[in-house]
Amino acid sequence: MIKYGLDVSYAQGKFDWSTVKKLNPDNIDFAIVRAGYGNNNIDAQAKRNFTELNRLGIPAGAYWFSYAYTRKMAANEAKCLLDFVKSYKIEYPLIFDFEYASDNYAKKNGVNLSKSDISELVDEFCQYLERNGYYAMFYTNLEYKRNKFDTALFKRYDHWLAYYGKNNTHEGYMFQHTSTGRLKGHNGNLDLDYTTRDYPTIIKKAGLNNL
Repeated sequence: MIKYGLDVSYAQGKFDWSTVKKLNPDNIDFAIVRAGYGNNNIDAQAKRNFTELNRLGIPAGAYWFSYAYTRKMAANEAKCLLDFVKSYKIEYPLIFDFEYASDNYAKKNGVNLSKSDISELVDEFCQYLERNGYYAMFYTNLEYKRNKFDTALFKRYDHWLAYYGKNNTHEGYMFQHTSTGRLKGHNGNLDLDYTTRDYPTIIKKAGLNNL
């Protein structure tokens, strides 16, 4: 069974979860929230988003936008994420998000990250989460999947793939299928997602995420 959801950050402002859930009962099976970025920078709406999701019983996961360019920095980001989410019920994976801005930040600091380097950052972050009893995942798009991450990562961890085309035949465990989605009760574009995996059941059975 396909489960439908969305991912949000401060960019959506004070999201009206109650109204959106009520008006879109078939499209709000889960939500992925940006918890923060870099060195312990908490997203401006993260606390409110998680509080509302937990209150309404909407299963939630979290992602951390990375600015790491060393393994130590990646581990610190993972710790920051864990320190934040421990106060909330998390039924979906915790996700490492390394993108173009991440790579550019490293370059501005005089570091040119190779494919192997970036893959090590993913591995460090995700291993830290696993060692602390949480379900780990990483985010990618097709370009990064093909050119920036070692293939071994896709066998080791689940990945959340941004793919906005039709007739999706790409491998992934969760998909971000549009950045211009619309839901009743919200004025503006949204990132919409879906998955065929029942993460709450998988995670709970595995005894992870403090469930």
